[in-house]
Amino acid sequence: YDMTPDEFREDLRNSIAAIEDASGVAVTCYRAPSFSITSRSLWALEILVEEGIQVDSSIFPTYHDRYGIPSAQRRPHQLTTPSGTLWEFPPS
Repeated sequence: YDMTPDEFREDLRNSIAAIEDASGVAVTCYRAPSFSITSRSLWALEILVEEGIQVDSSIFPTYHDRYGIPSAQRRPHQLTTPSGTLWEFPPS
């Protein structure tokens, strides 16, 4: 919840590299720990697109004291960022 955009990008790159090295498969999907993309961190979606992520499942359409965006769409949909589009698959 306290990462800066630069810290998030570095952590994302390290995680993608580790998974791809171990599996030999390109990483194109992401889910933030504890659904931690909230209205305060929507900037992270643009970084995901820039780093090659095509599908995200980090925005929980509910209210909770630590996560969630109650007004978020509840069905799969595309999100547009300045860097491109990203499919969002909200958890049920």
